[in-house]
Amino acid sequence: MPHDIIDNRETFLGDAVRPLLSQSERAHFAVGFFFLSGFKAIARELEAVGELRLLIGNTSDRETIEQLAEGHHARAAIQARQREAEFLPPKQRAAQVAAAARKVRERLERLDPTDEDQALVAQLCRLIREERLKVRVYTRGRLHAKAYIFDYPAGRFERGLGIVGSSNLSLAGLQDNTELNVVVHGNANHEQLRHWFDRLWDEAELFDRQLMQELQLSWALNESITPYELYLKVLYHLTRERLEEPDVPMPADFPPLADFQWAAVKSALRLLRLRNGVFISDVVGLGKTFIAAALLKWLKVRERQRALIICPAPLVRMWRERFVDRYDLGAEVLSLGKLSQSDFDWSPEPFQNKHLVLLDESHNLRHSDTVRYDRLYQFVRGLGLPMILLTATPRNSRARDILNQIRLFHAEDRIELGLEPRSLTKYFKLVEAGERPLPPLLQHFLIRRTRKHIREHWPDAKVDGRPVRFPERRLKTIDYSIEKTYGGFYKRLRDLIEPPDPQRRKRDGMTYARYGLHGYVRPDQQQVEPYNDLARAGKRLRGLMRTLLFKRLESSVEAFRQTVAGLIERHKLFLRGLDEGVVITGEQVEDLLKGIEPGDAERDDLLAELERLSAKYNLADFRADDLRRDVQADLATLEEMARHAAPVMPEKDAKLQRLLQWLDAEPLLRAHKLLIFTQYIDTAHYLTEQLKRARIRPPETIEHADSTRDDLQSLVNRFAPIANEVKAPVKNPIHILVATDVLSEGLNLQDAALILNYDLHFNPVRLIQRFGRIDRINSPHREIFAFNFLPELELEKQLHLREILKQRIEEIHKTIGEDAAILEPDEQLNPDAMYAIYEGDGKKLEVLEDALESAADLEVQEAEDLLRRLKRQQPDLFERITSLPNAIRSAKIHVGAGFQPAGEGGILPPGSKRQVGEAGSPTGREACPAKPAVFFFAQAGDFQRLWLADAAGNILTEDNHSALTAIACPPTEPRQPLPPGLNAAVAKLKAEFDRQYQDYLAAGGVPHRLTPAQRWALDLIRDAHRQAATDADRDRLERLRRLWSVSPLDGRADFALRGLRGKKADSAALLNDLEAVAFEHKLDALAERQTETGPPTTEPVIICAEALV
Repeated sequence: MPHDIIDNRETFLGDAVRPLLSQSERAHFAVGFFFLSGFKAIARELEAVGELRLLIGNTSDRETIEQLAEGHHARAAIQARQREAEFLPPKQRAAQVAAAARKVRERLERLDPTDEDQALVAQLCRLIREERLKVRVYTRGRLHAKAYIFDYPAGRFERGLGIVGSSNLSLAGLQDNTELNVVVHGNANHEQLRHWFDRLWDEAELFDRQLMQELQLSWALNESITPYELYLKVLYHLTRERLEEPDVPMPADFPPLADFQWAAVKSALRLLRLRNGVFISDVVGLGKTFIAAALLKWLKVRERQRALIICPAPLVRMWRERFVDRYDLGAEVLSLGKLSQSDFDWSPEPFQNKHLVLLDESHNLRHSDTVRYDRLYQFVRGLGLPMILLTATPRNSRARDILNQIRLFHAEDRIELGLEPRSLTKYFKLVEAGERPLPPLLQHFLIRRTRKHIREHWPDAKVDGRPVRFPERRLKTIDYSIEKTYGGFYKRLRDLIEPPDPQRRKRDGMTYARYGLHGYVRPDQQQVEPYNDLARAGKRLRGLMRTLLFKRLESSVEAFRQTVAGLIERHKLFLRGLDEGVVITGEQVEDLLKGIEPGDAERDDLLAELERLSAKYNLADFRADDLRRDVQADLATLEEMARHAAPVMPEKDAKLQRLLQWLDAEPLLRAHKLLIFTQYIDTAHYLTEQLKRARIRPPETIEHADSTRDDLQSLVNRFAPIANEVKAPVKNPIHILVATDVLSEGLNLQDAALILNYDLHFNPVRLIQRFGRIDRINSPHREIFAFNFLPELELEKQLHLREILKQRIEEIHKTIGEDAAILEPDEQLNPDAMYAIYEGDGKKLEVLEDALESAADLEVQEAEDLLRRLKRQQPDLFERITSLPNAIRSAKIHVGAGFQPAGEGGILPPGSKRQVGEAGSPTGREACPAKPAVFFFAQAGDFQRLWLADAAGNILTEDNHSALTAIACPPTEPRQPLPPGLNAAVAKLKAEFDRQYQDYLAAGGVPHRLTPAQRWALDLIRDAHRQAATDADRDRLERLRRLWSVSPLDGRADFALRGLRGKKADSAALLNDLEAVAFEHKLDALAERQTETGPPTTEPVIICAEALV
């Protein structure tokens, strides 16, 4: 039987509306909102109607009048709300229209990237332009009614028809089986419906212009987006969180910081709250210590947090006197070395009730298998303390060393960063295998800037109103004859350090048998405990000992002599052990370690291996005769070395005599203090003694500084009283200070303008660290000088410097050979750096210093500061970039390696070497055509993916750095026409992104960021929920879970939560505390708002895509 009910089960609204549109002259729809899916279902029929008036409701989240009534509010309140809705001021009406426009934008951003949907957007835009589609927003309360009114052409008896009911103009409204609508016939009814609609239409706000604008700005129609704008949008979304800094006013009683330093304080505070830890890792000389101290000061003043500062022993007095006491940081300072002492105890009061830990020179804890690491790890983990890690060399370590430092404050293996895998261990294994990049993970913990970075992105930086400047570096080389130094036996000594090589018919030389014991274990015992670990450790130890001998041979006669003497005694002890039937390890290099500073990479590597090998093995498990023979041969070789080195007295030491000649002749020494660096304590003592004896200066003005001294800060104050703000007159000022690298970290020695490096540089890292002691921002010196000793052979006297360097490089390769791979990265040979250092090219050294930074490591920091600079210099462009809708497209010519300045790697920092947006591009662009490709960027909450795909949408790489390199471009990069097939490629990539995101959620991934303390609280609640016995308990825990899942969490609430995490109490008491803290910080109101509006969006959305043609 015919009826007028449309229930979307037997009769569908879409089937009713489409023919009615085709028959009508005009139509009038009143619906809840503008849904593109609904228009898609009637797109063809829209062309037939002369005019469609669309009235949509507003999107206000305020309580409706019905909600007020259901809540039993007073009648007066309800009437007041009605009057308020009917007579909204113009400003509020405009805000509701703007909210409607935002909703339209969000729906356009999530529209399927297909040709069909693109055509639909174009059609709607055209209909608005032709004034056939008119849209208004009803702002006087919510538009609950849904009505579809059709006007027939003149001449028909029926003037029209209406459909009234629950369905919106959406795909669900047209098809969903929970809707109910009725067809309304009759001219009288039609007239009443038109009257009702016209009255609301007249009261509504115009929306045609705003809708047209959103359609034109959307990915479907916007053809104005340049490649540079798209690139900036990508950078903005990658750094958006970093740009949204907390409000951190500078403490009044703290010294002024430079703009870039204060920006680091804010960023560090954000990362500390979010990740429970942060690396402050600016290069030397940019003020890491002041940045960290300012952060501690702010946390103490604003959040009453007190820190434990752990640092190397030489820095204890500096931290205590210059920062903790002077600026009232309320912190306790602990020497890192104390953690290794057998009687160390965390229980004394100064270590209790601390809220965070600052670890200075954190790379000293890069090895996790040491006593001091384990003690700090247990302390921090037990209390759940956040950590600030200071180090200028976070990436001059191996990936596992960085992992060990992260583990100090993030003990859990699982980590939620929107990355796969979500296991730190697995991710770092993939990094070491070259299958995952480190920067996408490290960017969540790291603040890192270089001098070049500051010059480019903070060119107008000031400290207390004064411009920031850096002194110019000057490099000079001092050559000497190493053959004369060793009385003509240098080549023989070097030859003896090298092992025998049958292929070269080399029969003598050190076998390093004591350090490669695995080769002497009987074959049937090699794969069983305790010998199965000896192979790897033995190879490393042999290489380290070989390198150590070679470097001490070059450092000084005295260091080499002392080293050889110690080895002779140890070899004799080892042979006595063999006579007693045991193979002794563990103590074998104890004497050698005394000559290397604690924290030195060389010492740490040796210690790490020896701690694993400390044992006495049964001689019966070894090929004893072979082992004894080779150890005896090594003893004989060492004794020959000692005989050659013994006669070299100071007056015959050509290297020492060259130093004395230079000191006597160098004019700069008359006006400037000198800092002499060597890696070895023996060399430092030897030089100091000889300089005093030669009376180059009064003996009391010459001193040495190394870890054997317990008065390091006094030495520093005597040498650099101005830089260290020493108030009292200085007694016995020091003019020449001979130091090991114990002074190369953390201390400020910029009273001096000269450093001299007595040892040969394999790698620029040490030189850069040493330069950093005197190369500080706003140094009193316009120029600073580094003099570097370079050994040469007699036969090389007529050669050019580059040829001599080539000989030294080949010599190092030959002597160390394959063992170079076992060295720490900052110890490994870097030929380019050697040429730059010894040819005196300071500019080239600065380039090399930047080259040491992985371009990928600095991407996010570069992007962040680029956008800050853009905001300062071009606020209009910055505003345009931040307001661009998502899902936009552009196209550019595909250059194979991306756009890069000549000679540099990585992404182009746009605007580098010029003002941002300046016309023209840098030279060096590789105009090599590449295959067409597609750049794709999408995200859902914290889950992000940047891909480079082929033109068909097949992913080529998931590496962020490669993808960013491909789209990097200058402001002048021209936009190319979008190629056919782009929509299909983007749709394919979007489908893959959706699949990966669903897999991520299915595996337990969290779509939005939670702080470490929140994760702890939710784990506690989850465990309690599993054991809950009653429905009431489960309801209570579910409410707690909802309260503590809010994101973002207020900083004060998170601070209180961290306090609970360190509290020793049972789970029932902690749950009570969680309720109390949630009530105190009003988390119920925040959770309620997020129930209505949702947490930060987690629905997958395309940020942008670019065709590379």
